[in-house]
Amino acid sequence: MPGAYLWQNNSTLPKHNVTQGGTYWLKVTQEGCSVTNSINVSFKDLPPVNLGVDTGFCTGTELKLDANNAGIKSYVWQNQSSLPYYVVTNGGRYSVK
Repeated sequence: MPGAYLWQNNSTLPKHNVTQGGTYWLKVTQEGCSVTNSINVSFKDLPPVNLGVDTGFCTGTELKLDANNAGIKSYVWQNQSSLPYYVVTNGGRYSVK
């Protein structure tokens, strides 16, 4: 028999999505017995990424987009590459996260 859930916001769902920092607690009751636990959640600011302004370049040349930032440890470009830079040979929309 599954337990009954009670979150700090009176939700009774088994999962709780956290969208802001704070202390969250959960009380689980099963067959007359209860246990409560809590966790403190904090969010870190995302490091800034600036690829510069939209730009053009000549056919047959390339453009190096550089997302390198001392605060970033990993990169994922739109093609799933993971280098801190991406070499563009065709016009289009490029993104990194």
